[in-house]
Amino acid sequence: MKILLVCIGNICRSPMAEYILKSKIDTLKLPHNVASAGVEGHHVGQGANVNAIQTAKKHGINLLPHKAQQLTKLHFEEYDKIYVFANDVMQAAINIAPTENSKQKLFFFTSINNSKCTDDIIDPWYFDATIYAKVYNQIEELCELLVENDLKNYA
Repeated sequence: MKILLVCIGNICRSPMAEYILKSKIDTLKLPHNVASAGVEGHHVGQGANVNAIQTAKKHGINLLPHKAQQLTKLHFEEYDKIYVFANDVMQAAINIAPTENSKQKLFFFTSINNSKCTDDIIDPWYFDATIYAKVYNQIEELCELLVENDLKNYA
């Protein structure tokens, strides 16, 4: 399964999710294609946010290789599922989707825990470093559920 994780700028939530998910999948030796993107292009080519890097590092996850990219119409062709982190991200992704059919690939990341859940995962960019630990833990829990409930069966 090819999974794309999308937030606003691709420097906080989605890179954390990308590398957490890759780590879990690699541990289980499952085939995967996981990446992340942002709906806005302000940070294209930049690395992850320093607070995201430091938080992930505490959990043994290395975000240093990350380079931000912007969500494009081509992503809708390449990926099977596109998980978004908030309602504003969902609206922007819907606007980028090239066809009505491609919009069916969009899911809220929190829906992994409950198929109808559309709750936002808070954007830590607007807060101090302490909020990153909370966001990391929320993302890690959802990545674990994704692997257990979806990806293991897909392999």
